[in-house]
Amino acid sequence: MQIFELLDEQSSINFTGKINLLNKDSDQYIASVYLIDGNIVQCDFKQKKGLKALFRIFNFMHESSAHINLIIEPEIVPSDLKSFCLTSVQLKKLIQEFKENVEFNEKYRPSSDLRIVVDPQFLKKGVRVSPEEFEVLCMLSDTERVDEVYVKSELIDFEVTKAFIDLRKKGAIKVL
Repeated sequence: MQIFELLDEQSSINFTGKINLLNKDSDQYIASVYLIDGNIVQCDFKQKKGLKALFRIFNFMHESSAHINLIIEPEIVPSDLKSFCLTSVQLKKLIQEFKENVEFNEKYRPSSDLRIVVDPQFLKKGVRVSPEEFEVLCMLSDTERVDEVYVKSELIDFEVTKAFIDLRKKGAIKVL
């Protein structure tokens, strides 16, 4: 994936500036990754910022890399823009984690045409759920279709898949 190689290259030369992702056909802005001295310090993607935005960029590039232009813009990045600091070594670990998560999602993602409902007995038990599991439970109150949960959720696909698996293990959901 070209974003991984470009970020690795720019980290290795201690680049300061930003990398813009643009739609190849319309040149419309999609996202930005900001670097200071080769360290990734901020990401913007569809009103999301920070490390979560970086994962969303990776996911977006994984799904549509053929239609994206990556534009490198050397510029001064204000230090107050910095929300995290990801070194080259940390970036490589994060990329590996992302690739593993993509494989996990491809292996365990439920069929898109499945219908899933929340078990009312589970709600009465008061079992603790993670924030991701809670979001999926909330989504299931609006829809039963798996594909709609993936489309409408703010979570990254592998987070939704993991939430479905964990909720199934806890007995929170039923497949129709």
